[in-house]
Amino acid sequence: MTPDIRRFLSLSAAGSVLVAVFIGFAVTFTGWLGVQSGIEAAIADQAVPLAADPARYLSPGESHAVAGSNLQTRLNEAARNSGLTTGRVNISPVDAGDPLAVVLEFQAEGEMEDIARLLHGIETSLPALIVENVRLTPLRNSSRLQLIATIRARREPGGRP
Repeated sequence: MTPDIRRFLSLSAAGSVLVAVFIGFAVTFTGWLGVQSGIEAAIADQAVPLAADPARYLSPGESHAVAGSNLQTRLNEAARNSGLTTGRVNISPVDAGDPLAVVLEFQAEGEMEDIARLLHGIETSLPALIVENVRLTPLRNSSRLQLIATIRARREPGGRP
């Protein structure tokens, strides 16, 4: 083999290695760009949660009394829709430590299935309500139960206590 052929083969091999390295770099760089654009597209398509809507969490009412009255109406309607007979409702006075809290004691009577339906409806409806305490008492000579529940809500700030 002559020195010219050897030089030609060496240069060809070096050129082939350089082309292979360049192609490998181009493929890797293109893949990296594809991943970056995929990430950007995923971020752009990501469902951004809606801003907190006070109507989802705060009971309407410019004062404690109005918010309590609205809550009483809402609970009475939910009880009737669940097939319960409503009883008394006691709205607690404003708590100086938490003036936006509206707490009431709610009484109703009915079958266990209807009470379960009411409690589920209370805790899954909006604006949010919290069932803090429940007491069930069987009624004499009946399959009905008496429900006494303590319900807590938060009223919109800005009104008077």
